[in-house]
Amino acid sequence: MVQHVRIKTDPINSDRPLAHPHVVSVWRDDQTIKWGLDEGWCWPNGVAQPIIFLAPDPSKGYVAWPGSIPVPIGPAPPAGEPDRRYYTASSDKILDPGSEPEIYHYAYAVCPIDNPNCPLDIITMDRAPEWQRWQDEHGEWHDPETENRPQP
Repeated sequence: MVQHVRIKTDPINSDRPLAHPHVVSVWRDDQTIKWGLDEGWCWPNGVAQPIIFLAPDPSKGYVAWPGSIPVPIGPAPPAGEPDRRYYTASSDKILDPGSEPEIYHYAYAVCPIDNPNCPLDIITMDRAPEWQRWQDEHGEWHDPETENRPQP
């Protein structure tokens, strides 16, 4: 069986996408996830992998995804057309009965359908989001995530 995820418009902020359901259960009989887009969204042009499984983070309970990378279903659209193909990823890992559930996490990038070349603000874990950073009077940016760490 397949677990379906729709990337749709956030009902609170119509400029933002929202994956629904945001928690997907991969059980013994359905180790496939399929992502689709609601109207108004497309995959960004020039991004080869718009959905990626993130690295394990044991401190938060996340483990490595044991399956395939997400791949598009079907041929690419003609040049200049928005890419709205479904993506799918599968795993053949079956947990033993009574095993603790495993938690995986992923990230995705989408653009508004009328702007498939939208700029992507990709936040990595090595810096704080832009709204948490500040610039001092000398033009130097400060990042609370790195400045709170022990310095060499």
